[in-house]
Amino acid sequence: MESVRLAVEENRYYTYPDVLVSCDPHDQRESQQVYSPILIVEVLSPSTSAYDRGLKFKQYQKLPSLKHYLMIAQNTWRVEWYCRNEANQWVITVLTEPEEVLVIAELNLQLTVAEVYEKSGVAPLRVEPLPEAGPQDE
Repeated sequence: MESVRLAVEENRYYTYPDVLVSCDPHDQRESQQVYSPILIVEVLSPSTSAYDRGLKFKQYQKLPSLKHYLMIAQNTWRVEWYCRNEANQWVITVLTEPEEVLVIAELNLQLTVAEVYEKSGVAPLRVEPLPEAGPQDE
């Protein structure tokens, strides 16, 4: 995807998403540029996380075709799935458990969090229980 750019605002703002999917026939004829993605995926890194969550997402929201925006954590199992509903509002679902499922019906896509991170070498998010209070804590 490095050589394919997304025209968010023609002649003004372009990005190079990690993954994008377009079903638009016009985009299918293009080889280096996409205008109407339905899905954009960004893999978050420490250097890009704030930009991907902030300005970049704000720009992406201007795309009428965009229905799904996924932000995939790079250091733990965490998928932030933003989905545009019929009222044109963005609804977030955070997936962290291996068996939780991401379903994008328009693309006939169904993936578990475990499948997203398969062969990535990234460890699942684990929350350690708090130590029980003992006599010294009373």
